[in-house]
Amino acid sequence: MLTLRMKMKLGAAVLMLLTLGALGKVVDNFKKCAGFFRDGNPPVFTTIRPRVSSDDADTRYVKICQSYKNQYRYATLYDTANKIPVYSAYKYMRTVKCKVKRRKITWKIEPQVRNPTMQRLQTKQSTENDMTLQNKWPKSELQAYKSDYDNSGYNRGHLYPHCHTPDEETSESTFTLTNAAPQKWKFNDWWYKNVEAKVKIDLTTCVNARRKSYVVTGVVPSTGEEPLTLKNSRVNVPTHFWTAYCCCYNNEQCQFRGFTMQKEDTTPEEFTSLDTFNNKLSALYNKTFKVWYSCTKVLRGGQGG
Repeated sequence: MLTLRMKMKLGAAVLMLLTLGALGKVVDNFKKCAGFFRDGNPPVFTTIRPRVSSDDADTRYVKICQSYKNQYRYATLYDTANKIPVYSAYKYMRTVKCKVKRRKITWKIEPQVRNPTMQRLQTKQSTENDMTLQNKWPKSELQAYKSDYDNSGYNRGHLYPHCHTPDEETSESTFTLTNAAPQKWKFNDWWYKNVEAKVKIDLTTCVNARRKSYVVTGVVPSTGEEPLTLKNSRVNVPTHFWTAYCCCYNNEQCQFRGFTMQKEDTTPEEFTSLDTFNNKLSALYNKTFKVWYSCTKVLRGGQGG
């Protein structure tokens, strides 16, 4: 039974969370934000792993329904050991020009990654479950911070690109460090020009044709005895970025396209077969990885998965 003092402490903690008004939502599964996945199913990826530390109550991989201003915006699987996301999944709905100015947006964190217990307590008291500014919560060893990137020579590369979003608030929600991984400036530029911009054109055509588009973008962490990390930090520098989409009519007739790009390359490897793409990711991760089980019809040549 809780003592009066314990209740007062819990009450003060809840009040602090409500005052912040901006907490994300760690979940046991993606059911509450399943709409961002084709057929409601997240990618196949083994997520049961040893704990990061002996006193850590959570597994290595954390599922996040990314919420901003009390609305789910996309879904992320986050790797707390490497302090980078595995992937972010979203639906492309934008048909207007991107107007959000990147330099004016403040990067956010997910405080519930540090303390899921407080998150569960907070959800019983309020309907808000949003991400928060990084200077409003004590630092955790389970995620990246702005200071990790400062003077590192690396940019914070979006997985869910802010200019793939349908409105300004969703665009702002992509500026969380659970949706970013280290990129060199030149790679960031080439990735945007050769992948993100192409995908944007394709999917704008898709939504203008009244079709539904599902996108998953991820990174492959560097591995080995001494994996590459940011200077004086445990934030992993990925070897590859990747993205894939399905443009679907009635969730049956779908068109697939995928890309992978190594961190030193200037051009991506392109895929029009889902099976081939899944095999490529499985080889890169050294484990079975399936973005989707099917995406029946290809966009440009090749064979559908």
